[in-house]
Formats: sequence, structure tokens, C-alpha cells
Amino acid sequence: MSETRMARRAIADIGSVCRHARPASAARWLTSFAAHLVECESTRSLAPADRIWARKGARFQPPGGAAISLPGAYTAGAREMYCRNVYLRTGFVMPRTGWVLDLGANRGLFSVWAAQAGAQVIAVEAQRGFEPDIRRLAAHNGVSDRVHVEIALAGGTITGGATVGVVGDDERWAATSHGAPQRPADVSVPQLMSVYEIGRVELLKVDIEGGEFAVFGIVISAMPPP
Repeated sequence: MSETRMARRAIADIGSVCRHARPASAARWLTSFAAHLVECESTRSLAPADRIWARKGARFQPPGGAAISLPGAYTAGAREMYCRNVYLRTGFVMPRTGWVLDLGANRGLFSVWAAQAGAQVIAVEAQRGFEPDIRRLAAHNGVSDRVHVEIALAGGTITGGATVGVVGDDERWAATSHGAPQRPADVSVPQLMSVYEIGRVELLKVDIEGGEFAVFGIVISAMPPP
């Protein structure tokens, strides 16, 4: 990446923090950025400024949503998700009603965002150790009644989730930070819709490390190796 492009991206990120972090959180981040400017330049990253949020927590108002409060342990990746808006920046908006499926919920930042906006959310996560994190964050923001946690491998009706993606590899599964010794069972989008009696999904977010092929019914065994 050229120096000019990096500078433009950094300026855009700083602007997005000012727009979508709540004023006190934005002010603390900007102070931290100024204090760590040399480190940010040498690492070509704004992560050194993010550390202030990891110590004290932060509040955000992402596009189309209500304010979200994150304890310090939840702030990793918050700038990319809430300020840079990496999931919805192509023009999608967070639904204010209906159902959102969050496949690959991790600690629940996207699920809580959707619930705060007004949707009912199914947070699907393969790593069981993240379940209490999701529930705690939902409770912290007062949306426990709208966040429904499912510990499962997001799979498809043709190709099971356990055979594809990072979680389909034994070594990588063993190295996951919050995975249980045994993988959970597969669940497909149609199964979830049936269980929760959903007639229409307003938004489907899929971030499952290669398991997307299974969700959308792509048989990857017929594809050439990378």
C-alpha cells in the first residue's frame, strides 16, 4: 500500500472514530492517538490508540443503531466494525425490525448492534467458549431478550459445515481460542428459520472462516485447490 493511500485511510479512520465513537470515547482515543503517534507511524497501525479502549471500555453509535457500550475486553475490532463499518459499508443498513442471522458471532458485537437497532437476532457461533461472552454483552446493553445464542457450525443443506473452512481442519480447530474439544453439530439457515418460525430474514451476516461455502451450498470438493 502506498504512503499516500495509507495516509488517506488513516485520516478516514480517524474521522470515523470522531463520528461513531461517543464523544468521551472519541476524545480518549484521540488523546491516545496523539500520545502514540510515533508508534502508530512505525507500525502503520492505529491499534496503539485502540489500547485506551481496551483499558477503560468505550461507547459507540454505529450507523443506523442505538448507542452500544463495550467493556474493555470487548473493544478489539470495535473500530473496524462500528466506526469503519466493515460489514455494512456497501449500502446495507441495519434492520430496525424482523430477524437478523449473525453467522460467526464471536463475542457478539454485531449481534448486539442488530438487537440495539430493534431486530431479533440469532447469534450462531461454533466456539462454545464465546457463549457467555455474547450473553454478558447482550445483558450489559439490555438486549438479552432479542439475542438468541446457538452454539453450532453454520452449514448448508448440501455440504455440512464440519467439512469445510477453518473449523473443518482438526489442527486449526484444536488451536481455536474458545473452541470445545468436540465440534458442535451443524445447523443450516432453513433449520434456524424453522425452529424460530421465521418467514423472512432481513439481514444475513456470514463471517465463518471458509464455512460460507457450506452455507450457500457450494460443493468445494469439485473446486481446484488454491
